[in-house]
Amino acid sequence: MKNKLQDGKKLYLATAEDAESGDPMVLGGFLPVVLSTDAAAASPYKAAVETEGIFDLSVEAVDDDGNSAVVLGDAIYYNSGDDPVLTKKSTGEFYGVATEAISAGETDTIGVMLRPKAGLGAVTAAMLASAMADQVINLDLSATDKTDGTADLAIQAQDAAGNDLAENVLVRVWVGAADDFGVDALTGITADPGTVVNSHTANGDVDVVTDETGAATLALDNNGAGSVYAWASVAGHVVASGEIAITSL
Repeated sequence: MKNKLQDGKKLYLATAEDAESGDPMVLGGFLPVVLSTDAAAASPYKAAVETEGIFDLSVEAVDDDGNSAVVLGDAIYYNSGDDPVLTKKSTGEFYGVATEAISAGETDTIGVMLRPKAGLGAVTAAMLASAMADQVINLDLSATDKTDGTADLAIQAQDAAGNDLAENVLVRVWVGAADDFGVDALTGITADPGTVVNSHTANGDVDVVTDETGAATLALDNNGAGSVYAWASVAGHVVASGEIAITSL
């Protein structure tokens, strides 16, 4: 192998003017280091740096709200404008983890374990949220009175971000005469689009498979004017339609 540049534990990198051996620093916003040599006198002020290990470093026991004790395992941050540069102020750049304690408001030299900040190649919360968005199914319900003793209940399966899902989804739907999650059978329940695949209570509690766009429309036949309520459930998540006022001319 001829393309290895450096051992990743000890690097020779650009740092900052007048940086000295033993100084903590965060390079590029993601890489915490401790200098093992003074920086060169000319730009880009290169120095040998350590990227792994536990180092005795000066830390002040304060956070963004004021004095705050440092305890074992606390996150330590780098703020280049502070003296010392290491504190618990999360407005700075993440630097590492405390391996010793300091009383609130005090400054002391303690062991700090270097820990690189999650960068562009790491899994972040935003990336996970995006990846899981279409794995979390929500339902959007809307009802339309047909003025003939019936109403249409439209169901749309959506991802966590509110985007319509383009897939078949199994949904349980039930109706009642009161807003109490109870089942009261109607004269009829049919689906188009969508397919009724199972009936727990005839014309009152059914399983429906949406079409390939995640949509289903249930025709609720009340055989006359009145109010009904509907609920739809997917993966244990229940969505209520609210009152559906059905009229009959």
